[in-house]
Formats: sequence, structure tokens, C-alpha cells
Amino acid sequence: FTAEHDHGNFVLRLSPEPERLRAYEKEQWTVARARAAGVPTPEILEVGARVIPWPYMLMRRVNGHEASTHARRLEILTALGEH
Repeated sequence: FTAEHDHGNFVLRLSPEPERLRAYEKEQWTVARARAAGVPTPEILEVGARVIPWPYMLMRRVNGHEASTHARRLEILTALGEH
């Protein structure tokens, strides 16, 4: 889900699968390491299953286009790999 708010634009990812919490936690760890290395990534604000009974990830939305369908996908992935 995406939401526009006075404090910014956000993305909320939810899953009815309890095991998804571990995947969200791993993604949070990975994104933090990539961000520390200078890779532009969205800011992950919270990961958990405390506020609601489903695993969730709340992050700030970033502007841009997904590389998965980008015409220069291989070039982008190569640059990402160099980080």
C-alpha cells in the first residue's frame, strides 16, 4: 500500500504469512548495509508484527523507476554490484 501524508510518502507492505516477518527483517538488515555503502535505498522505518497481527514493513517511498523493467537494467545492476 502507498500513502501520501503531511510527513511524506510511505509504503506499507503486509503479509498474512507469519514467516514473512523473518524475510522483512533480513531485508531491513540488507538495506541498512547497502545504504551505509552509499547505495540509494528507501528508509525502512519499522518492521514487525506488533501493531497488527500480520508481519509488516513501513518505509519511506522514494521517487524513481524499478530497474526490473528498465531499458538499461544490466548497466544499473552492474553499477549496483560495484557498490
